Order: sequence, then structure tokens, then C-alpha cells
Amino acid sequence: MAALAIILVIGAALLAVSVFAAMFIGPYVIAWFLGRKLRDVTSQKDSKGRSVQMTALGRTGYANLPVSVGFVAGLGTDATPQQTTNTLILRPTWGVRMTSLVFSALLIYIAYVGYGELVPASPYTWPVIGLVLVYGVLSTWIYELRYDRDGFVTTGFLRTRKEMQWRDLAQITDNGHYLYAFKTFDGQKVEVQKYLVGIRDFLTYARDQMAYHDRH
Repeated sequence: MAALAIILVIGAALLAVSVFAAMFIGPYVIAWFLGRKLRDVTSQKDSKGRSVQMTALGRTGYANLPVSVGFVAGLGTDATPQQTTNTLILRPTWGVRMTSLVFSALLIYIAYVGYGELVPASPYTWPVIGLVLVYGVLSTWIYELRYDRDGFVTTGFLRTRKEMQWRDLAQITDNGHYLYAFKTFDGQKVEVQKYLVGIRDFLTYARDQMAYHDRH
């Protein structure tokens, strides 16, 4: 009888824990699972419909770009990029440009409403906010990626220039936000904006080149 009573008590405790988990933890697990599936479905893909591998942080879903923002920023990616004789030129989509302006306006509004509370009441506050906004907008708008059969070159605000040869490309990952990370076999990294006109074809071409030059 004593053994049966112990079994019943343990069973009741396990049942209570299961009910608690189902009622209070279950919805969060379901929401996380559905959110991850939604991100997988709506994530930007190459022209063959393949997703880019997410970074470890990106896979968790924390700090990722909201699906709605990513959708708006991606408007225009399928437009035709500028082309010269041997080079394709990719520039930011009109969607991501508008997104940068909306976020800038929102930050100004928050700073104005929360001046002295959310943001410090200082004579340096607005100049600092202005510099941050100008840098953010120009970094988004003044950006260019050029690629040909040998590799690609990115040029950003203040003319920062980075380049990579296809023969050196080892991995492409998605940080879940605004950038792809292109890594070489020796560990060097070039970050590429995600929301560019013609980015889907660029991803496909990069993957084909990576497979062609595979050193594994």
C-alpha cells in the first residue's frame, strides 16, 4: 500500500508539472516554433529558392529583423540591376531606403517626446542623434556592390572599399538582420548588405562560384 501511495503521489506531481508546462510554457514554445517557421518561409532566398545559412545568433531568432520590416526592406530586390560590359552593379532597394528614413523619423520622435527622460537633456544630445542618423541613412543609401567573373567589390559611405575573389570564398551566412557575411578560407570576412537590387541572382552566382572553387 505504501508503495502504491508513493507511485500515486509521484504520478500526481508529474501530471501537475505537465499541466503547468502545457498552460504556461507551451504557448511560448509554440510561438517560438511558429515564428521560426515564418522566418524560414519569408527569409530572403537566392534565385533558385535556397535560403542562406543563418549564424548561430540568427538561428535563435533573438534580435532578428522583424518579418514585416524585412518584407518592406526587400521590396525592389527583383528589379534589374545596372550592368556594364562585364560587371553587374547592385545598389540598395527603394524599400530599404524608405525603411531607413522611417526609422530615422521614429528615433527623432522618440527623442523629442522623451527628451530629459529617455534621452539626456544635454546640448550635445541633438548633434549626436543627428550624426548617428546621417551616418545610418548615408551608410544605407550610399552603398554599391559590383561583381564579375573574378569576384566582387563593395563600396560604402566614406568610400570604404572591400573586395573578395571567388576562388577565396568559403562560406556565406545570414546574420538575421541587414547583412550577409562572406568568409574566406583564411578567415577574412566581407559583410554585404542584404537588400540590394539583384541580390538573389548575386547569391546564386556566389554559391555557384563557391562550389566551383571548393577546396574541401
